[in-house]
Amino acid sequence: MKDFSFTSSQLPVGLPRRFESTRWSIVADAREGTPLRSRAALEELCQAYWYPVYSFIRHRGLSAEEALDVTQSFFVRVVEQRLFAAATPERGRLRSFLLKSAQNHLIGYQRGQRAKKRSPPTPLLSLSPADSESRFQREPADHGTPERNFERQWALTVIDRAMNRLQAELSEKVGTPHTARLIQLLTGQAGRTPLAQVAEELQTTEAALKVRMHRIRARYRQLLRIEVADTVSDRVDVDEELKNLLDAL
Repeated sequence: MKDFSFTSSQLPVGLPRRFESTRWSIVADAREGTPLRSRAALEELCQAYWYPVYSFIRHRGLSAEEALDVTQSFFVRVVEQRLFAAATPERGRLRSFLLKSAQNHLIGYQRGQRAKKRSPPTPLLSLSPADSESRFQREPADHGTPERNFERQWALTVIDRAMNRLQAELSEKVGTPHTARLIQLLTGQAGRTPLAQVAEELQTTEAALKVRMHRIRARYRQLLRIEVADTVSDRVDVDEELKNLLDAL
């Protein structure tokens, strides 16, 4: 039988309510790193938070083409003007900083200070216009403010990043097919398939699978807290931020 369990070192117990040092390392690299590290860090930040910004701008009433233009010009500004030089952990939440920066950029655009549409010398993002707009069209219809929708998309981004990290860890340990089945159990997408049947597919026992799923859920909660800690200062309670993100959903 295959062993899907995590080691104790991978699942520390007694996680603190606050992280002693939050992981603003990517922002620090974007701000102060070597040119190569700075560029890589900026691209990672842009890639991670592109869609919440695009969705916010789209919800402010701009067309898909205009929203793409404004979002692209915003992140070009992030790269070329080193916008994250103004971002520090002492300022609190990264999401608040990014939303305020996007609001200011949009105000400039709407006042007629529209930078000529341009592309950076090398591809900034792997996302295409179709990716952004098709995702926007799949958003549920609601009457929330653009800011509220930004909060929701930010929360979904944090959750997706934690899930992606979990999937990567599981894939390395048990392979892609088994990972897909375990994620289905974690997210409730396994339907009414009896747990015993899933255990048989995974070449383990039902009892062992229950233990493994308990560990996987614990690891996912840990990764989610780590992702949240990435975006707040050490003065911000991680549990408080988690509650804010869940409220946004």
